[in-house]
Amino acid sequence: MAEVWEARHDQLGSRAAIKFLLPEFARNKDLQERFLNEGKRQAQLQHQNIVPATDFFQIEGRSYLVMQYIEGQNLEVRLKKENSPLTVQEVRSITCDILNALEYAHSMGVVHRDVKPSNMLIDPKGRVLLMDFGIALALTEEQRLTRTNTSMGTPDYMSPEQITRPLEVDFRSDIYSFGCVLYAMLSGNPPFTSEGATAFAIHDRHVRAAPPPLVYRTPEIPHILSGVVLKCLQKDPANRYQTCAEIIPAFEDALAGKAEKGQGSVLKYGIAGVAAIILVVAAVFFWKPKEDPELAKLKATNWADVSANYAFPNCRGYAPCQEKKDQAGKLAQVANWMSVHYDDPILKDCMKLSACLGRQGQAQNLMAVTDWKAVTDKKLLGDCMFLSPCQQRHQSGIPDEASKSILSQSCAYVADNVDCCTLSRPAERNYCMQCKKKEQVTGGDCGGLYRLPKQ
Repeated sequence: MAEVWEARHDQLGSRAAIKFLLPEFARNKDLQERFLNEGKRQAQLQHQNIVPATDFFQIEGRSYLVMQYIEGQNLEVRLKKENSPLTVQEVRSITCDILNALEYAHSMGVVHRDVKPSNMLIDPKGRVLLMDFGIALALTEEQRLTRTNTSMGTPDYMSPEQITRPLEVDFRSDIYSFGCVLYAMLSGNPPFTSEGATAFAIHDRHVRAAPPPLVYRTPEIPHILSGVVLKCLQKDPANRYQTCAEIIPAFEDALAGKAEKGQGSVLKYGIAGVAAIILVVAAVFFWKPKEDPELAKLKATNWADVSANYAFPNCRGYAPCQEKKDQAGKLAQVANWMSVHYDDPILKDCMKLSACLGRQGQAQNLMAVTDWKAVTDKKLLGDCMFLSPCQQRHQSGIPDEASKSILSQSCAYVADNVDCCTLSRPAERNYCMQCKKKEQVTGGDCGGLYRLPKQ
């Protein structure tokens, strides 16, 4: 929704990064408010590991956030396959810098909610800075822009609560997301990413699946370090580390080969017990009856991307399939799309149905208007979808600039909406005054020449 450009101060010569919303989103009030809040939060967070915001200004209705320019690359680029794997020292440095930044932000009442490698900048000296607080949540705010229960974040790094109950996230959501980042630094990929996986499938794994043990991807990872990562990735926030400050000593001890408190000499027995459990689970897995092949096909289908005319099979109680099937049934029941209200819930998922998509697009165009008094687009006003400001503007009348002659307009329209004094051609002016007289409406003054008494 935004672009970031490198800029140079025309007086001081210093470089800066300027972020602004793309033109198609610049008129959206909610996004403008979120963008302003991003600037306010980033300006309040003064920390060596957070990219500072230095200014915020508006020109011709467009908002611009100015930030310090950081030379370097982001962690996502550093993790690319063609680059060499991260060294232990790099992982330690990045972990400490980001955890310190998050701990500070949390102490200021701010949850980042989009902790991921692309939001972590590495400068030439190896310092790591956290950036992009665009969807951050200040827990002290009374009004939350996510009150509509919309999940916000990046699928590969979202916590389970961000997906299932986004209004209830707190600082521990960032701890889960950082656990995904740490997993990626140690193994090359976040825990639930796989080739061709949809966002829905990744969300489902975050909520339901256990992360694959790190030893399967990187055998040389110490089991103690793997335990620190897995504790960050617990589904229940109560079972994770409760603060970022708790992670740093546990991480340092794991790198040094020290077990967490409470393990002591029984660690080897714990490992043996885990191994035994894995063997039992594996035996049960291979001996259990095979899954229904039809149900397996349903689970392999990307239900977020099917169309309204899809030939739905028996959903067998599989929720994603049944939800889409029910929505397709609702869409099929709509006989007159022109009667659908602009905020009708049915427009949220059109399932590629062209009639619905057209109606949805019109609703979005109407909702994007911030100043109805300035609207002259007759095509937009031709279908107000029961939106009151639009209907008021439509009923107030807007002269048709495209028509070649006022004579082509109906008398009722002319009488209600046209000022005869503005017409230069005598035939049009006479026709205008006849219409006003017929409708018993007093015309314009026109220097007294065409003044009609109200009947």
